[in-house]
Amino acid sequence: MIDFITPEQKPMVVQLIVVCVTILLFGAFGGVSGGLYRYKCNHMPFINKKRDFFIFAFSGIACAFGVIVLCSGIGSIFSKSDIFSQGLYLIGISLVSGFFAMRLLPCLGNRLEKQINDINIKAEEASRLGHDAMTYQHLLSIAEMALSTKKTTELDDATAQLQNAVNKNDYFAMDRTINIYLGRLYRWNGNLNDAIYSLRKFIEKIEILKRSPRHGDCEAVAAAYFNIACYHVEKAKKCGAGSDERVRLLSEAKAALSESIKRKNSYRDDALVDNDLELFRQECPDFLG
Repeated sequence: MIDFITPEQKPMVVQLIVVCVTILLFGAFGGVSGGLYRYKCNHMPFINKKRDFFIFAFSGIACAFGVIVLCSGIGSIFSKSDIFSQGLYLIGISLVSGFFAMRLLPCLGNRLEKQINDINIKAEEASRLGHDAMTYQHLLSIAEMALSTKKTTELDDATAQLQNAVNKNDYFAMDRTINIYLGRLYRWNGNLNDAIYSLRKFIEKIEILKRSPRHGDCEAVAAAYFNIACYHVEKAKKCGAGSDERVRLLSEAKAALSESIKRKNSYRDDALVDNDLELFRQECPDFLG
């Protein structure tokens, strides 16, 4: 039988075993002590006591081995001639490493967990935005189709889908194009009151919920008010000339148009040529000059 360990190597092997056992024992003890300290300070709860004690001990041992190897190297330990000093050195390093393992590792673990969570959140957000973008294109497509054909069934279906999207998703509720299309769909469905109401709800979300509108939001609100003015004029066409209701509706149109021009002055030029405002220009000629 071949003896792989020479007599000269046996003291080194024994010393290695002693070193490893010392690190195991006191690293585990330090890890358990550090874990109990964190539990006592309410830094972490116990989930499963047996499993947690094993994790504390294993973390302490791993950190003890790592610190000893990094700080001094196994070779420098063996070079110490004073056995007592060597023992104290190993015990102290193992205890301290094991104890602080339960402070260092949870911090690293929490940081890693936070980074993973951030990545997952960004991935979910990207997926949601991608889905919203596809839905957005679909809604625009069916709205444009319904407005081009003006078939009742297509108008009803497109109106229902856009209204449902606006009700359930802020991405669509705050979008200018979707809400302008929704108003037009209601108009060609003969529901001018709903057209006006939907646009006023859109304005409310932009100006009240956001508090400080961006420039793009101001233009969206201006467009919404312009369309509201058109729908009031459309309603006024159905009232008798000089009637109180006609006067009231034209006054509502004037107020909406004022709000529109205040936010985007170029809408004054649009109001001078828009066919939907022809009655308004006839009966309120002084407003637009």
